[in-house]
Amino acid sequence: MVNWWNPMANWDLQGQSVDPQWSIGGTSMVNWDLHGQLGPAIFNWWDPMVNWDLPSQLAESLDWGTNSSSPPPSVCSLPCGRGEKKTPVKGVPCCWHCEACRGYLYRADVHTCQPCPAHLRPTPDHTSCRPTPVLRLRWGDPLAAVPLALATLGLVATAVVLVTFVKHHETPIVKASGRELSYVLLVGIAMVYGITFVMVAEPGVGVCAVRRLFLGAGMTLSYAALLTKTNRIYRIFEQGLRGTLGLMLET
Repeated sequence: MVNWWNPMANWDLQGQSVDPQWSIGGTSMVNWDLHGQLGPAIFNWWDPMVNWDLPSQLAESLDWGTNSSSPPPSVCSLPCGRGEKKTPVKGVPCCWHCEACRGYLYRADVHTCQPCPAHLRPTPDHTSCRPTPVLRLRWGDPLAAVPLALATLGLVATAVVLVTFVKHHETPIVKASGRELSYVLLVGIAMVYGITFVMVAEPGVGVCAVRRLFLGAGMTLSYAALLTKTNRIYRIFEQGLRGTLGLMLET
């Protein structure tokens, strides 16, 4: 559709001069020659501007400055896509730039990107938030089968040693090894093996609390018992060495 500012003037289309003959209703039937062909055209006019539909031959021959025969879009800003917000252009309030909501942000409204709550994450198109998927080991996963099997063997071995110590509680060998510290060491080892099952269990408030407590407590008991037993053995040998040196000096 082309606008002509003087409805009473003659104009030239592809070398053919046309003098419109206005009729009632603002419609005129005229003929002109386009590329050697004579064809009718309908001109619609509105006071004080003349609007007409260009024939396809003439529209295709116009040079719009692009590689396309279609007229370029005459808009200030194109509509934003999904997950994009409008950022107004300074000095041009009716125009905007489209900015994508990235990371953990979602488009709350046309002009705002907001972060999702801590327990949610944005959808792939960043138009809303969804629950955060829980990724964890399950009892039937191959990665969980090997640690669970080893932990089971460790618990069985620890239980056998503990029963043996209890059964021979008053024997000289058990007494010499330090019964109390041995029990503490066995309890710590059992806690370390048992934490494997808690790690595979479904996360929750209680499960997460037990993970932190048992893992640290088990390692602490084990190393504390070993350190105490090592210190006791060192003091025993040190006292024996002092006694031997004293006897040698006396002789």
